[in-house]
Amino acid sequence: MYYNEGRLKMDFISTTPHTSEKVRESCINLFEKAIQHYELDPSGCINERNRCHINTAILLLDSETAIGRRRPLVSHDKNIARAEAQLEYIKRNLWHNVTKRIYCIYLQAKSDLTFRQHLYEIALRKANKALQIAAVHGFNCNVKGLEDRICLIQQRMKSQVKVVLPEIVASSSSTESSSFVTESSSSYESP
Repeated sequence: MYYNEGRLKMDFISTTPHTSEKVRESCINLFEKAIQHYELDPSGCINERNRCHINTAILLLDSETAIGRRRPLVSHDKNIARAEAQLEYIKRNLWHNVTKRIYCIYLQAKSDLTFRQHLYEIALRKANKALQIAAVHGFNCNVKGLEDRICLIQQRMKSQVKVVLPEIVASSSSTESSSFVTESSSSYESP
């Protein structure tokens, strides 16, 4: 019951780009209640249980819509930690029964998580792997969202380069440009 109501609300959220934080929290609460129900009675559908954890992570990361993925995350550190815990729970406790579709949306959620952590190369790898699985297995409903994620990640990677390039240009005009390359590459850390 909680899972189905949570899915209906999530479907509404995914079609409404500017959903309030209150509606999003209400949906997260429904999935968390469903998770509690499955813990009391583990005989329930394992796929629904996995989806509860994944959907909770996706909602916490505000990544169920293209607009949500582009806006800053509310309660950034808290939501990232909660989302990461949801995905780790699947890996630790439910991994033995993961289907290809669940694996695909798990990778999608992991991509969203690493994207929010500014680990864009990892996010891109996970999104590409999820897209490959979706394409091979005919999970057409996942393809558009994954393609959008990949474009957004690539844009963020390019914007990182644009931020670094002015520093390189300014520093390369110094007298020791060869020592700059060595020093800057060893001191630069991706966010």
